[in-house]
Amino acid sequence: MSGFRAFKSKAGLRVIFAQRDGMWADDRRVTFTVMELKANDDPETVDAPALSFRQVNKFTSQRKFCDVEEAMDAEAARLKR
Repeated sequence: MSGFRAFKSKAGLRVIFAQRDGMWADDRRVTFTVMELKANDDPETVDAPALSFRQVNKFTSQRKFCDVEEAMDAEAARLKR
């Protein structure tokens, strides 16, 4: 099971990817990967895109969830930090 959300944060554009193993009816912890849109400031990668998403945080939910959308709603405060 997986899902994602994109929103504007203080740092810019942020994408949250939520994933958990198992079948639809399972209750399991959800892993969140937080990525932000960043400028490419590495002079050695001139041919790289000017902007790319980079991982800034990764954490696992405190509770177990059946649905990743429900997990994202429950963890919304942590996701926007």
